[in-house]
Amino acid sequence: MLSKIVEILMAFSLFAAAFGGKIEALSSKCAEAPAQALTMLISMAGGVCFWSGLMEIMAESGMAAMLTRALKKPIRLIYGKTDSKAEELLCRSFAANILGLGSAATPAGIEGGKRLRYLYDRGLISQRPLFMLTVVNTVSIQLIPATVAAARGALGAARPYDILAPVWLASIASFVAAVAVAKCMGGDR
Repeated sequence: MLSKIVEILMAFSLFAAAFGGKIEALSSKCAEAPAQALTMLISMAGGVCFWSGLMEIMAESGMAAMLTRALKKPIRLIYGKTDSKAEELLCRSFAANILGLGSAATPAGIEGGKRLRYLYDRGLISQRPLFMLTVVNTVSIQLIPATVAAARGALGAARPYDILAPVWLASIASFVAAVAVAKCMGGDR
């Protein structure tokens, strides 16, 4: 499906460039784009590695356990009844999302989902925690949008973190709305 969308966009771009007499500009941009993409990728990788490494240091030093304890009440409020192993994984995923590290949140989210599925299959929890995990990880509340800031820095933004206020507002609003809708829709089947 995605390949069809890309093909359509490419065909539209070619048509628009030919129709508008800008085929040379399109050719030039097509030649420059791979180098720009690689430069941006390398710049972003540094930021993602830093924050992912920080998450690993937090895990090794015990700070992740402290963060887990601090997040337990909100996690229980959002997910409901689970067990301590699932709570720890959900807290790690939530913390990585707060830091804007979707790539670091994904492994903990997947492991948390597996744990929740294990508990659900044994009748120990309802389907609600699995439902909420999908909703919460899709919305991804962010306090520090590290990946976006790294991309902005790579693209030459003078102040890559000047997007904090809009990110906070959008994150909080989408998170509250998604959780409210998820709670209204249930998920206790």
